This record gives sequence, C-alpha cells and structure tokens, in this order.
Amino acid sequence: MATINKTVLVTDSTRGIGLALVEHFLRAGWNIIGTARAGSNAEKLNALVPYKVVLWIRATRLPSSR
Repeated sequence: MATINKTVLVTDSTRGIGLALVEHFLRAGWNIIGTARAGSNAEKLNALVPYKVVLWIRATRLPSSR
C-alpha cells in the first residue's frame, strides 16, 4: 500500500491559532507550509520544523484592489 503524505497550508503560522495549528499538524506527521507577515517571525518556524524550507511571503495590497 502506498504511503500518502499530507500537506497543509497555515497562514500567519508564527503566533496564536496559526502556531497552534502548526504544532498540531506536526505531531500528526503532516508536512507544513506556513506563512508569516515578517521575515523575523518566519525564523520561529525554524525551531519547530526539523526538515523544512521556510519562505517569507510579503503580501501587498495593490491600489486597484481597494
């Protein structure tokens, strides 16, 4: 039987509910894709995830989207 790898995207994953979700899914063996508002906050994920690629995604609001 093939092993199924599960992956979850957690936004604002460095604090509050987002951080709790990251910790929950890590314990359950899931792969995590996490986002952070600031690059310095993304460093928190380095301590949690043993094998990882941490990406800092800067979201900006375009003038036409207001």
